[in-house]
Amino acid sequence: MRLRRRRPPVRRPVAPVAVDSRVAPSSGRRVLGTIVLMVSLSLTLGAIFGEQGVLELFRYKSEAGRLEVEIAQLEAECLGLEREIRSLRTNPLALERIAREELGLGLPGEVLVFLDTTPRRPSASVPDEEPTAP
Repeated sequence: MRLRRRRPPVRRPVAPVAVDSRVAPSSGRRVLGTIVLMVSLSLTLGAIFGEQGVLELFRYKSEAGRLEVEIAQLEAECLGLEREIRSLRTNPLALERIAREELGLGLPGEVLVFLDTTPRRPSASVPDEEPTAP
């Protein structure tokens, strides 16, 4: 009889035990996650509400539109005043009109009559209507 030689048992490496990190994260990992979340949140809030954030950008655009309208109005007013200056320098009738209307001047020999056009308030002592007898 022949003896059979036994083979030595094959040793297989033992696999490391997997730890499910979703179930019980380490405290360091939890702190790191919290820090990352806080930094992200503060950067997002700063980008929206900060001095140079999105809301401030909208305010600047609105202000720029309002200022453009105001500039256009002032330029139109400036053109009108330039025309009036040119007219006063070249047209003697325009100069006479301003002297009469705004300064109350007249030509020699003219009699000027000024009317008071401001409305008067009725006083309390003088009644508006006379009482009628019955």
